[in-house]
Amino acid sequence: MNKAKKSIWRWLVWLVPVGVLLQAALARQGVVLNFPELLYELGPADSDIWLRLQQVRQFLSGGDFFDHTVRNTNAPEGGISIHWTRPMDFLLSLFYFLTPAGLAETTRLLLASVWLPPVLGLTCFGVLLKAVRQRFDNVHALWMLVLLLAASPLSSYFPPGESDHHGLLALLWCGIICLLMRPLTNRTAWITGILSGLMIWISTEGLMIYLLTLYILGVAALKRPEEMRTFFYVTLSAALTTALGLMIEVPPQNIFSFQMNDTLSIVYVMLLALIAAGTCLMSCPAVTRLPLERRAFWAVMAATCVLAIELLLFPRVAQGPLADADPFITHEFFARVMESKPLSAQPWVIILQHIWQPALAFILLCMTWRREHRTSRKRQMLTLAVMLAGAFAMTLAQGRWTYYLQPPALIALATILPVWSRAATKRWARRLERLLRPYLALLAAGVIVMAIGIPLDYTPDQNLWNCQSQLRYVIQTQQLQKLLGDKPRILYVPPEAGGDVLFFTPYRIIAGEYHREGKGLKDLAEIEAAEKPEAAKILLAARKVDSLLACPIFQKSPSWMHGLSPQQHPVWLTSVPGLRFMKLPGPKPVLFTVK
Repeated sequence: MNKAKKSIWRWLVWLVPVGVLLQAALARQGVVLNFPELLYELGPADSDIWLRLQQVRQFLSGGDFFDHTVRNTNAPEGGISIHWTRPMDFLLSLFYFLTPAGLAETTRLLLASVWLPPVLGLTCFGVLLKAVRQRFDNVHALWMLVLLLAASPLSSYFPPGESDHHGLLALLWCGIICLLMRPLTNRTAWITGILSGLMIWISTEGLMIYLLTLYILGVAALKRPEEMRTFFYVTLSAALTTALGLMIEVPPQNIFSFQMNDTLSIVYVMLLALIAAGTCLMSCPAVTRLPLERRAFWAVMAATCVLAIELLLFPRVAQGPLADADPFITHEFFARVMESKPLSAQPWVIILQHIWQPALAFILLCMTWRREHRTSRKRQMLTLAVMLAGAFAMTLAQGRWTYYLQPPALIALATILPVWSRAATKRWARRLERLLRPYLALLAAGVIVMAIGIPLDYTPDQNLWNCQSQLRYVIQTQQLQKLLGDKPRILYVPPEAGGDVLFFTPYRIIAGEYHREGKGLKDLAEIEAAEKPEAAKILLAARKVDSLLACPIFQKSPSWMHGLSPQQHPVWLTSVPGLRFMKLPGPKPVLFTVK
């Protein structure tokens, strides 16, 4: 296949993701432009999405730049400070200003969330393509990546409306993988460190990815002392990036006193600075000239000193990001949140969906290792294998971290399957069966996974899902304002829909599904678990709740809410008629005012 044909096929690869994301974005844009007249609820069904947009609204309204308070939550005790940082807010704000100024603020924010995720998704696809070409520059590998992405959970982080920070983290991780496919130069080392620093700035979970990156680069630098200098550049640029992020997030006078464990603070900036200092010492000529055994000894000593100093300065760092969380969050709330559970606690069909590509990739890497004789290729394979193993360990701890597991699996499979099938690039017309081999192998793998997954099918209670969708629809179509008025009343609502209430209404809520809401979430749990209406009334009165929107089907007997209906309810509740619902089967939400 000549260069012109190869170039055409490489560009055609873009048609699939561009077409899919563009069609989805235009369809959602049409729905958003009709807001608040909606035929169906606006997904995704994730409270974090709407809480993020509410934070951007507060950010754009001209408030204190450093203020991360969610003003309308934790009522009536005042707002709470959210741990999310500003990078995603900056991107959403940029897309907000690209929308027509004549539209309503809510519509403009919704449009920003329509277009930002697809742009991030296409950028992520381009970075993955680059990584694949760094590993194996073959047209079949590029098309294999497209087909693999169609069945990968990674694509679920970039549809229109998915304006949380997980897609951005996945994009940055893909960029780091792409850079590590080749030995780092001074320039790419600085870029790798900046991307790592941005991940830690966005979320403290990025620290685990950073440590995985350090392990890969550190082992390589011990074996090849000439790479120790670029290793130092990675750690230095990461430390500088997080230091810059801290100055943006926290007022200068509070930088050293702000010591939170679940967000960017001096706790983690100091850790990265100590790591950079340690690698600086390791990059000195006096150390790099030592034999491998002695370099390894000094590396262990440097790491020990870094950890000892960090623990001496910030003893609570050993407890992890949830060191400041209410015990109710760690002991009870997370036990009920599916994405926070270990992978082993997920339904089997979900486990299969998330691990079949990484498992197949790891197996093929092991099988190919012995047949590969080129050192550069073996180094790439080892890098991908370590990334898979590290990200798999993270996913075992919490199933939601699968977006770190998928990228190395995609790159490994896309580059190994064509090699294993010995896809021909010359005289392709005479060897059509060879060209089809990688695609047939992928098809066979998909069929096997489907065959295994059929008996493991996970079917949630559709009535529960439908009622929750109806509840979100009621909130998003702003029916509550027409029935209850525009005054900032305090509304009881399940925490799963707390973010929807904050973004689409002027009302206040007790708590949303958020780990700093310990006291509020505990109160909500007690209200729902109360067996007698009188006990619930006392709890609602303590929180000054004057309206209640709920799905009684969510609660099981003996909860007082289980049999709640417009016809059957305590005398201190007044049913509010007039709610309009989607055409879905099953029980509907109920709305009451509280006397």
